Amino acid sequence: MSPVETDPRLKAESVTIRPLGAFRETVRVLGSKSYSNRYLALASLSGEPTVIEGALVCDDTRYLADALTRFGHVEAEVDAGAERITVTPTGRPMRAPAEEVYVGAAGTPIRILIAMAGHADGTTVLTGTARMQERPMGSLLDALPGLGVTAEAVRGNGSPPVRVTGPSFRGGSTRISGAVSSQFTSSLLINATRAERDTEIHLVDELVSKPYVDMTVAALAEMGVTVERDGYRRFAVAAGQKLRGGTVRVEPDASGMSYFLAAAAVLGGTVTLPGIGAGSHQGDVGLVAALTRMGCTAEVTDDSVTLTGGDLRGIDIDMETMPDVGPDPRRRRGLRRRHHPHQQHRQPADQGVRPDRRRRHRAAEDGRHRRGARRRADHHRRHTPRRRHRHLRRPPDRHVLRRRGAAHTRGGDQGPGVCREVLPDLLAEAGHPRRPDHQHAVSAVRPGILLVLDGWGHAEPGEGNALAAAYTPCLDRLRATPAAVLAEASGSAVGLLPGTVGNSEIGHIVIGAGRPVPYDSVLVEERIDTGGLRSHEILGAALTGLAATGGSLHLIGLASDGMIHSHVRHLRELLRIAALFAVPAVRIHAITDGRDVADGTAAHHLATVGGYTAEAGVGSIATVIGRGYALDKSGDLALTERAARAIEDGTGHRIGKPEEALATGGSGDEWVEPCVVTGADGQPLGPVRDGDVVLFTNFRSDRVQQLADRLHSGLAGRGVTFLSLAQYDTEAPIPALVHRADAGGGLADRLAECGVRSVRIAEAEKFEHVTYYLNGRKAGPAPLEEHVRIATAGRPDHRAAPEMNIGRVTEAIGAAARRDDVPLVVANLANIDVVGHTGEYAATVRAAEHTDRAVAALCRVASETGRWMVLVGDHGNAEKMLAGAGGASRPYGGHTTNPVPAVLVPAPGREAAQPTGTATLADIAPSVLSLLGIGPAPAMTGRALW
Repeated sequence: MSPVETDPRLKAESVTIRPLGAFRETVRVLGSKSYSNRYLALASLSGEPTVIEGALVCDDTRYLADALTRFGHVEAEVDAGAERITVTPTGRPMRAPAEEVYVGAAGTPIRILIAMAGHADGTTVLTGTARMQERPMGSLLDALPGLGVTAEAVRGNGSPPVRVTGPSFRGGSTRISGAVSSQFTSSLLINATRAERDTEIHLVDELVSKPYVDMTVAALAEMGVTVERDGYRRFAVAAGQKLRGGTVRVEPDASGMSYFLAAAAVLGGTVTLPGIGAGSHQGDVGLVAALTRMGCTAEVTDDSVTLTGGDLRGIDIDMETMPDVGPDPRRRRGLRRRHHPHQQHRQPADQGVRPDRRRRHRAAEDGRHRRGARRRADHHRRHTPRRRHRHLRRPPDRHVLRRRGAAHTRGGDQGPGVCREVLPDLLAEAGHPRRPDHQHAVSAVRPGILLVLDGWGHAEPGEGNALAAAYTPCLDRLRATPAAVLAEASGSAVGLLPGTVGNSEIGHIVIGAGRPVPYDSVLVEERIDTGGLRSHEILGAALTGLAATGGSLHLIGLASDGMIHSHVRHLRELLRIAALFAVPAVRIHAITDGRDVADGTAAHHLATVGGYTAEAGVGSIATVIGRGYALDKSGDLALTERAARAIEDGTGHRIGKPEEALATGGSGDEWVEPCVVTGADGQPLGPVRDGDVVLFTNFRSDRVQQLADRLHSGLAGRGVTFLSLAQYDTEAPIPALVHRADAGGGLADRLAECGVRSVRIAEAEKFEHVTYYLNGRKAGPAPLEEHVRIATAGRPDHRAAPEMNIGRVTEAIGAAARRDDVPLVVANLANIDVVGHTGEYAATVRAAEHTDRAVAALCRVASETGRWMVLVGDHGNAEKMLAGAGGASRPYGGHTTNPVPAVLVPAPGREAAQPTGTATLADIAPSVLSLLGIGPAPAMTGRALW
């Protein structure tokens, strides 16, 4: 009996389809069939129990599971309801089944099984449906003898049934054509894991459907086997590697996502698809990029894709790497026939041809049709003027599906996908207006990469300089080139107070703006110096109300003098103002630092705050909380909740004096446990009560926003007034005492104006910096901009994992750089700064070395893709990891006033000019635009360095 049974979910008598308008939905898509097949095959070869979660249970996986079970070495149990396949070794050797193995129409399984049968003792015969018996397997059959496998087509025609005699898969070296199907290469890679010798696979021609081989390599890596490769020309699997069992999870099917993405695009809705993201190797994920080119906006994180429809426009696109989202190339003729009704009922071309010759006849017919299509397309390009006006329809021949490369066979996992260029026309006919096509602007630019190395500062080699101590041959070589320069990244050069250390926020703002932008700390200082805070109408009204009701003012902020997120002297001014308004009680919720200032200085800063309260005659410290809890910005709401509960209702470790908090455990000042100071009665001093006023004292918004939103929602309806010293981007409406300076008119605006697409990539720790801050503090993607957010690995303590997720970030940068439709890739490598903030010297040295290896890989990517690359630090950090002098020196994890390197790696065949004069971060955006071949924005005051 066939192992395939009818899915009970498909037995409904009727299906109701209703019209849908704009929507906002999260949709769980079923698992990828391609990954399900690959994991199932690999699990059978691992020799260990394996559970495949999220598997797509379909004809292919059922046939494959049945065939593997018949080999006797494993039991493959399929659970459709749980979307799970369990593979259990039996302990028996792998033997050829006594009867032929029938796989129906399952193309991927039969290709995997043909090679796998080379591991089984005896002769295996594999066959399938009549259509399956027409499919070409010759390339695979020709390659297997080089690996020791005896395999042949029973009828001698290169198609199933196929007879394989084993055990004979020894490994070795073989050559194979990639022009017919990528599955042949995948089959050899999967089965090479059980070979007794090293296996090398050499492609003799262009490989089709490359993403499917990438998926195979990724699946192998997931299960513990490394594939050495030279692009798509050579693959090698070393013998002796062991496949791991355990649990693997199949990511959702990218082609299955396409329907929901298209619905959001057409209807103007928003759809979130969890479980698949920036690191996916499925080629059809590229549809997200295609839809953003058409006018949608997208946010791609490490494990989700969110797409929102927009004003759609037509595009030209080659979708060769998206195998399943475009129709079969053969169906192009059917689409064209719809424009010629008289051709609808023509007699089939192979009618009257002997059945045994029809396949050859059809191949010849396909060749004639392809040649005719190319001639018509060439004629059209030569004789039809290019049309730019949105009211003009494309001529009928533009309804041709464009592809690239040699002829390919039918089937989702066999040949490359193609894109219906008719789609934009159909959408326009449906009432979606076109926008002007910016492709002409894209094609004129010189593509490149802007890479921000966070915390990459310059100082002479010496004690505490982790960057100088690290082995960084690539960065050292780049810094020694004539195209390297030092750029000012602190003080007035970037809009800070003179002598103030730089930081990631202002660094990215100025890099993007192309000019110094007065920072929020500067504006706060100006308001204090001019008495503007004391006369502030909103603050005055709030404090006057407290004096009348007897309520409390709660001051929440980072208690240090780092001037990155806050400064204690701002707290001093607010205490003085509270005394002027006779506020009955001021409760200070002190957040300890250990990151922007040296670890171990919290006691000093708490004492400073205590001195300010004594000076003002009002105020007391009510809670002490490490910034790791209170200022988390990664979305770890459990950390934020602990901080909020201490402030909100006094839940936390109880102490009698603020300094006792430093002895309660935790990893340094940054991770001081949330502590609640109690009064003489043993009750917490500072819970927020109805009618109180809460004022956040940080001038930098990014790290306090999560806490601010949580407290605002938790205290809603209790008459609590919320204020912030500077302007925040919280979801809650919190009035600010000082409003920020405009940072618009920079790089993002100029790129959008010129129709240049860019992709922004960073780990979660720095994602806002290469998006929100680089874009002039504007939320969401700019026009023609895509965002890729990679989850940060190694939290909360990065000392044990200084590599963080740099490998995934590097892969994402490489993938974006290989796209022809993306002239500019902007990315941030966070390791040096994030690990440097821990104050752990050895870990920071390792972080720098990981960064160097990533930069070396990206230099190769830039060379391969013909791109230039600019590397720049945003502020100093890891070049100074000791504070003090001599025996009094202590670990330091803060920022510095040192300049940062800026280097141009020119595109292949070009030379870089040597920069002259003094450089600042404000020169980076004009330089990037100049390298792209675009003039600077009018608001930019920086200059092009190269």
